[in-house]
Amino acid sequence: MIRITIILLSLSSCSYINYGQLPELIKSSYFGVDLTVDQSFYDSQEYSFMKINLGKSVVAIMVLSQVEDDRYTWISESNERIITQNGRIIETYGLTHDARILNASNLNPVNEGNDSGVLLNLKSPSAIIQQHYSVKNIGQDNSYIHLTEDASLTLYLEMINTEVLKWTIENKYWLNKNNRVLRSEQHIHPKMPLIRLEFYYK
Repeated sequence: MIRITIILLSLSSCSYINYGQLPELIKSSYFGVDLTVDQSFYDSQEYSFMKINLGKSVVAIMVLSQVEDDRYTWISESNERIITQNGRIIETYGLTHDARILNASNLNPVNEGNDSGVLLNLKSPSAIIQQHYSVKNIGQDNSYIHLTEDASLTLYLEMINTEVLKWTIENKYWLNKNNRVLRSEQHIHPKMPLIRLEFYYK
């Protein structure tokens, strides 16, 4: 078994694989092991960062490079980007299959639990589709404790229906007592695997 751990730190001298290549790795015969973010790893980082598990095979780290209102831009050394809003992925650059929510202002924070509708712009192949979001509070999840939190997080379940593609997905978000998303599992494109994110703020 070939084990791969990919670190994409903007100030790191470590070798890395272009973030846009990650979906191809998953389709290949490579298998990876998870990267544990322990206290030592967290303390060694100068900036806020997020850990990404893309599918079952690849793990990566991206650094927070910009905050504009409620939009957070996470970036790799070679400028691949993921933009999140209240913990949701609303835009990507540099992936094999990018996606962008065109009217992300329509999305309420997860903890407000309101239904909403958005337009999603897909790349490779290109399409603009309408999606309907609904969110439900599942309650405290004692099975997961975030490194930076003493208490358990609250789990929210988000159902997204895309009628034109017959694509129904289920996303999960774990929020702390301040309603900040610290972990999520999201589907952003029909051709992309599940993306798991863990957020670590400095």
